[in-house]
Amino acid sequence: MRSLDFSKWMLRIAIAIGATLCVLANGLHVTQGQAATLALFQTVSGHADQSAQTWTFSAHKGQTIGVRVAIASGNLSALLDCSDATHQALAHGAVTAKSTTLDGIAIPADGTYTLTLKADNNTAGDFALTLLPGYSTLLMNDSMNGANHWQLWQQTQLTAQIADSKLRLQYTAANRFTWTTAEQIGALADGYLQADVWIERQSVYTEYGLLMRGVTQADGLTFYAFMLNSDGKYRFGLSTPAQFKVLQDWTPMGLPLTTNAVIGVLAQGDHFSLFYNGVPLATLTDSTLASGQIGLLIGTGAGDPTTASVLYSSVVLTAPHDTKAITLPAALADWQRAPERIVAELQAAGSIHGVDKRSYGLTQTVVRNYAVGLVMQPLAKVADLQDLLIIADISSDTTQSGVACGVALRYTNDKTFTMIYIDRKGGYGLYQTSGGHGVLARYDLSKDIKTANLSVNRLIIVAEQTLIAVYINGKLIDRSDGQLASGQLGLAIYNYQVASARCEFDNVSVQMLTAG
Repeated sequence: MRSLDFSKWMLRIAIAIGATLCVLANGLHVTQGQAATLALFQTVSGHADQSAQTWTFSAHKGQTIGVRVAIASGNLSALLDCSDATHQALAHGAVTAKSTTLDGIAIPADGTYTLTLKADNNTAGDFALTLLPGYSTLLMNDSMNGANHWQLWQQTQLTAQIADSKLRLQYTAANRFTWTTAEQIGALADGYLQADVWIERQSVYTEYGLLMRGVTQADGLTFYAFMLNSDGKYRFGLSTPAQFKVLQDWTPMGLPLTTNAVIGVLAQGDHFSLFYNGVPLATLTDSTLASGQIGLLIGTGAGDPTTASVLYSSVVLTAPHDTKAITLPAALADWQRAPERIVAELQAAGSIHGVDKRSYGLTQTVVRNYAVGLVMQPLAKVADLQDLLIIADISSDTTQSGVACGVALRYTNDKTFTMIYIDRKGGYGLYQTSGGHGVLARYDLSKDIKTANLSVNRLIIVAEQTLIAVYINGKLIDRSDGQLASGQLGLAIYNYQVASARCEFDNVSVQMLTAG
């Protein structure tokens, strides 16, 4: 979570935890030859053979639609087509062993469109067909009444809390905005993000919107922001910790401003399409950011500090069918168990694909530091370690709070490494440097960290390609995307000031991750 005015970056970096892939419910069953009208997010099921089945749906010019047909049984190879009212074909389905998808169908005009499904090559089988906005793969369908996908906080000026199936973002300040992100999705390139939003309370003026392609760098988060306001205007820009680069300044929507609205943004290459209640507002172009996180925004007006309060619900994210998204559980049930149980749980969640036969382990290793700075003890002589699952029970013995214990990975030299650590203040951090230049810097406090002297905290790290995910005592604390690198692995102690300190590492397990 970060607060920003247009001249100065404020507050700390956001940490959004948790998220799982969601599925659509309340499907409609159709019989052979029966036509039906489809709505977005609706699933129909049935049996397909050589007889064509058709469905119609309504759409606006400028919308993008995705369709997925999942094959439930039989040897079905399905042909799927989308056409307009004049029978002009817009898209033709690509058939795979398990599913047929139409991705990113561009709607050329307001009107009614037809989907046609027919089995191919004398095959037959049961299917489930789903109509989605944007793309054919549903990565998130968060109704805010179950698992939490967002960072929540409660401060004097800032609030992010869930109640009555809505996430409330509230901010009391002047001319600033803040956000929460869903980092479990990782670095998404093309995608469609949509949310239901209500302006709950405002002193004078409120801004709200969506965040796309957020990238964390050493100085903070950079992202695309689609913003709307209580005056019925919208804008789009690139937000950095230092400034807001306007790509489309405040522009009247030309649509009725409703009490609650559905807002959406479609990212497709360097094009961004903006939507209000399903109606396209504009399509803009920028190529600064190729991929990144998603999030929700709130902003306030100028003048005396004002209070803005916005409610979000039904947050939906779709992506192309070939998107490789890593899902991380918000909490691990087997975090206290043996490494193989943790591996199995992460595999079942789709967080890792597997491990190879190479592994390292040790017990009761102590690293000491009596000066300011970093002391690192190599754990393995292998110099090209990259994708790893690391498990370690960590405790510290010192009378001073400014001591951190952790793991240094992808260590090349004192100027190029990544360190994940826990300190005696109840804080955790992630620092990545390349050639002496900070690439990634994260730090925050967590109530899940035990701070008493000699208390044991279990640290679990998933480092795969650019992804670095951190679990502390079973809770997903941080997910970051940094630079890809390889190197040695070591155990580390860092003193913020001169101190006599020792870090003890027990039950250390290092597993080599295999590619999917």
